[in-house]
Formats: sequence, structure tokens, C-alpha cells
Amino acid sequence: MTRYIRRWWGVGLAALLVPSLVGLLLARSVLAAAPGHALPGATAQVAIQNFAFAPQSLTVAPGTTVVWTQKDTAAHTVTSDSSAWPDSGSLDQGKTFSVTFSKPGTYAYHCSIHPSMTGTIIVSAGGNSSSGGKSGGTNAGMGMMMNMGPMSTRPMTTFTGWYDDQKVLYVSTDTSSKAEATSEHINYAPALAKSLKSAETIYVITNGRFATRGPVFSSQPGEASYTPLWQEVMVTWKNADAAVALGKDDQIDDLAKAGKLTLMKTGIVLNCPIIKVMGGAPSGSSSSGSSGSGGGTGY
Repeated sequence: MTRYIRRWWGVGLAALLVPSLVGLLLARSVLAAAPGHALPGATAQVAIQNFAFAPQSLTVAPGTTVVWTQKDTAAHTVTSDSSAWPDSGSLDQGKTFSVTFSKPGTYAYHCSIHPSMTGTIIVSAGGNSSSGGKSGGTNAGMGMMMNMGPMSTRPMTTFTGWYDDQKVLYVSTDTSSKAEATSEHINYAPALAKSLKSAETIYVITNGRFATRGPVFSSQPGEASYTPLWQEVMVTWKNADAAVALGKDDQIDDLAKAGKLTLMKTGIVLNCPIIKVMGGAPSGSSSSGSSGSGGGTGY
């Protein structure tokens, strides 16, 4: 009799435990496989691509390690706004940087080379992790654009750029790049790409100590060629330590011909009207090819 009781107890216990264990394993597998989700102790990925962090906002569980993968040809950094972690330093294409987040909280960060590139890591004690804002790679979608709300509610901000060594003020309202629209909180307008052939050029300096001085424009209001639509061209110094300030489009072209910097034309069109010409050459300005005019990313 005792033998049958033991057998029944073993079978009954197995019948109770096996479904529970299977359910737990299935739940863990589904959760781990969900895009943008990470379990405690897991790894979450952020891509650095197209001058943006993707996703721009990421929510993770305590104990999650976030890994940033640098995919741009231009160097970037992962720099905490509050010094919550040691700076990544300059990351070249293909490099990675990781931080393990153990305490709940909101951690804002940016690229020190391109300050307009910002991101947020939210560590939530709730357990599961999810991404919001901009998403990259196979997880990209229109959902993050809907979460941003009407673009018209964002206060208009003016930025500084350069044309013929003259400081100009401009606004940035629309772009044909979805990633840039989310990163800069402006309108995503894919139809702008149709204006690529008629657009003027905006030069975006990607590295060197003058990279934050503002972009360089190829025309200004009043000129026959002026248009508020600009094709983005990335300007990268071959030797970032030798970078000078840039303020003129012909200066950039001359330096490119001299082999000191490279120009990468993108298919991105930006609606970016110049609203005021300030005048005044940037500090250390000079003729093309010599040391100093103004320039850099400023939007």
C-alpha cells in the first residue's frame, strides 16, 4: 500500500510542477525574444547610426547591461549628462561601449562631439524592459513618431551656422530622414527627398574641435540659388587634430581637393530656412585652406 501511495505522490507532484515549469520557461523565452525587452541581468542594444542613438529612449530592468554599437563612419561618444559612468571616449566605426545599470533612475546622455545627439536610459524596478522614442534596425517603425505628439507644440528654436564667414541664424523644421526627425524632434517628411536635385548644400562637420560651431551653408537669402531645402553633406577631417574652423563652402571644397577632409553626400533633404544673417567672421577665420573659419554641427 505504501508503494502505491509513493507512486501516486510522485505522479501527482510531477503533474503539478511540470506545467508550471513549462509555463515559466515559455514566458521567459517569449519575453526575452520580444523586441526592445530585456530581463534582469540581460543585455540591451543601442545603435549609434545616422548621427542618432537608436532607440533614443530605452527602459531596462536593474542589472541590465546596455551595449552601444557605433555604426557611423564619423566618431561619436557616449557621455553621461551627470557623470553617472566614465566617458566612453571617441568611438570609431565598429567599436562598442557598455554600461551595467544596477540602480533605478533616469540616465540622460549625449555625444560630446555632436551635442544634438541625445539619449536616455530609464532603469525601472518593474522588471521588464522596453524601448521608446526612436528605434533602429529591424525594430524601426512609425510608432515612435506617433508617441512624439504634434510637432507644432514644440517651441521653435534657432541655431547658428555660417555662410561666407558670416554667422547666420536658421530654424530646422522638416527632414526626409526618419532617424533625424526623431532625434531632432522635427517633422518627418519623406517627400522632401524628391527635391534632392534642386536642393542647396548644408555641410555638417562631424569631427575635430570645431564640430559644434554650426553647419556651413552654400547660399543665403537674396541669392538666386537660395532655397530653404538643403542636401546634407557630411564633412570629416582625415586628421581630426588638424581641424580648423570652417565658414565657407569654397573653403571646404578646397580642403577636400587637398585631401585634408572627406565629403560624404547623403540622400537626406532638410527644410532649414535661414532667418537672419548676423555678419562677423568666426574667431580665427581666414581664407580657404588656412587655420580657422567657423563651422560644425549645430542642429
